[in-house]
Amino acid sequence: MNHIEHPERYDEAVRRNIRDNAYKTFSRTVEDAEDIIAWCDKNAERNEFAASLYEGFVTYGKLSEKQCAIVRERIKGDTKRQAEWEAKRAEEAALAEPVPSGRHVITGVVLSTREEERSFGYNMSDWCTKILVKDDRGFKVWGAAASSICPLKDAGDDGVCKGDTVTFTATLTPSDDDPKFGFFKRPSGASIINHAASPDKEETNR
Repeated sequence: MNHIEHPERYDEAVRRNIRDNAYKTFSRTVEDAEDIIAWCDKNAERNEFAASLYEGFVTYGKLSEKQCAIVRERIKGDTKRQAEWEAKRAEEAALAEPVPSGRHVITGVVLSTREEERSFGYNMSDWCTKILVKDDRGFKVWGAAASSICPLKDAGDDGVCKGDTVTFTATLTPSDDDPKFGFFKRPSGASIINHAASPDKEETNR
């Protein structure tokens, strides 16, 4: 028997060769193999089932037909939910009023929040909380929240959060490319009417 100088490397090479051959067969015989693996990869961080499948694929280079069938059903479900969400969003957009110009009262739900740094020159800067609010009239506006409802970190106050219902008066400017989306500035008289049940902030764009 020939001596193997690095048995660990040899064993890994054998496993890699078996895995690569299994993947070639899997991708050749399963028509939607790429879609199935892409779903597992995309959902692995938030779904234990997807994570286990993706780990198995990385290890063995394939999935069983039963596993593939389950993923196909998950993909169908995701596609259906996405279509329903888009239809609902389109309906809401159609019913929404256009963003008015000038000084107006805004009352609605905070859809997202984001901390942003703003510069005042001479190396001076500060942080502000930007919020996306869906007004009761259906349109959405984005801008810097009034200091009265911003997080007070030193006091241990989380301030305004996603899901909160707020009201304030601000100067509104409609977007150039979407009449039902706009921007607000110089908010005043701001208050949080109702706090969300789970005040978790999300750093997202519209």
